[in-house]
Amino acid sequence: MRPLVTHALWTTGLSLTEPSSTPAETVAGEPRQVAVTAHEDVFDVPTTGAWVRVHLVPGPAAGAWLVSTVEPGG
Repeated sequence: MRPLVTHALWTTGLSLTEPSSTPAETVAGEPRQVAVTAHEDVFDVPTTGAWVRVHLVPGPAAGAWLVSTVEPGG
């Protein structure tokens, strides 16, 4: 996962997460874009559990995007 997320998300969240305590959920449909700016795209992603909101920011390589935030949905 490390190459797909921002340094901040990795160091403050994902690197501290214990995979065995994370629910095993999968994507259960197409992501829906809910916002777009020059600096961020935001998608709601349905999963086999609750949906999640994923924030993407441009990465260092042209055309690459990195996950900056993942928030639980309702």
